[in-house]
Amino acid sequence: MKTKKWILGLPMLLSGSLCAMPSGAGTQDEALPFFRMNAPSLSVPKADSLETEVVEWCLPDTVTTWRETGIYEQYVYTLDNRGNPLVTEYFNAGGEDWMPVQRIDAVFNVWDEIDTTVNYVWQGTGYVPTARKISTYDQNGNRTTLLNEIYDMASGEFYVDNRYTYTYTEEGRLQESLKEEPANTMPVSWMPLERQLSTYDAEGNETAFEYFLWDGASWREYRCLYREYGKNLLLRELCMAIRVDGSYDSAYEQVYQYDAQGNNTDYLYRTYDSLGWSDAVHRTMTYSTTGQLLEYVSAIWDNAMNGWMNQSREVYVYDQAGNNDSLYIYAWESYAWNQTACYDYEYDANGRLSSYVREGLRYETMERDRYEFERDEDGNAVSGTCLRYSDTAWVPVGLYDLRLTYADGSLAFGAGNVPLHHIEISYARGEKELYDPTSVRPALAECEFSVWPNPVRDVLHVQPAEDGLAEIRLLDASGRLLQRATCRGGSVEFDMEGYSGLVFVQLKQAGGMSVKKVVVL
Repeated sequence: MKTKKWILGLPMLLSGSLCAMPSGAGTQDEALPFFRMNAPSLSVPKADSLETEVVEWCLPDTVTTWRETGIYEQYVYTLDNRGNPLVTEYFNAGGEDWMPVQRIDAVFNVWDEIDTTVNYVWQGTGYVPTARKISTYDQNGNRTTLLNEIYDMASGEFYVDNRYTYTYTEEGRLQESLKEEPANTMPVSWMPLERQLSTYDAEGNETAFEYFLWDGASWREYRCLYREYGKNLLLRELCMAIRVDGSYDSAYEQVYQYDAQGNNTDYLYRTYDSLGWSDAVHRTMTYSTTGQLLEYVSAIWDNAMNGWMNQSREVYVYDQAGNNDSLYIYAWESYAWNQTACYDYEYDANGRLSSYVREGLRYETMERDRYEFERDEDGNAVSGTCLRYSDTAWVPVGLYDLRLTYADGSLAFGAGNVPLHHIEISYARGEKELYDPTSVRPALAECEFSVWPNPVRDVLHVQPAEDGLAEIRLLDASGRLLQRATCRGGSVEFDMEGYSGLVFVQLKQAGGMSVKKVVVL
């Protein structure tokens, strides 16, 4: 199945970016996957005009999400013959109709990168443009400029808000990015705002990242990040914020240790303020001879005790086939480890997760929840059921009052802190994909990549181990797309401001796909 490149992902609504024309009473199409809902028709802009024309409905790729009480939202993608989303639309379920909300129109170049996007938002009876992005690329497919424009309702025209220019090393790694805004001069000139510089070692690892702000006369360094590597493994990271006078405002340091197989066995996080350096978080990880995680222990620094105070502990048990058989959760209380929860996993004859039971062992969380999954003949999960043990029997329950816990122990919350029951993706050829708590592990071959820092506060860096086109996606624990980027070597930066908790980093290359977990502080 060809990988789809979605501009607007499962959870993320780009501000003022998507809209469509409803179909009035609508016609029911039995082929559509959103049961008993009237299908929206597509409204597309005419060439060189803000007017629209309604095109006949043909089933494009769709993504539909459910809560336990029913269908919740839908994304509709109109693709070209290379799988690029020319039109991306977002709808909310309103009774028996889909209500249009936002829309993005896109133009792609020969590298399948975005040349232009126009964002729309639905207002009353139609959509209005809100923003436009225009990109240019060099002969290697690296983006060299990005022009951000905002639509002015009064004049009916787009005006420039800011632009970014990018330069690269000979290997195609991003070396400098510059943000500018137009000055109020004729002819138009550009006034610098922000500047970012990156430095790499011989292996292509980013060893320094510096962020500057323009103070009206010169560049002032605002933040810097330095990294040390050994055998291509990140050993130390130092991030510093700098005051106007050049002194350090705050900083953090992360130190990593590894075993002979390259597994991260020790992690230390330290912070710096006006009082100096302070230890903050210490984590230790234990692995089996085959590289399976056996124990994960987290501790925090206690200033009163002037030492480390244990905080949480996870113990993993595996069956003979290498499947995660059980997970035990502990909390450090009264100078001892007290078990707070456990997970027991069951697998079918093909080694696929079929059900698991979570048992809370504390008074305030003393319940037993069981999650069962049904699969089709191809092994895809097609439905899931949540049950709670009551007195002497398992009773089906909704998910509104429950924490939806994934098979790896991570917690997932849907929109409005309400867990999503599952997410279904229907392709125009009739193929379907279903994402639910059983869809954590990748099915493709693995490809290597690095992420740092982990945990992360502000900027996350992702770097494939091999050159070549790579697609990187950030997903939350419910499978919702947070951000997406592509690269051809070097590292990619993601702004993590506004996120918290567990984030999955998914990287796809020609060699396969891999997923890593990142904790956002």
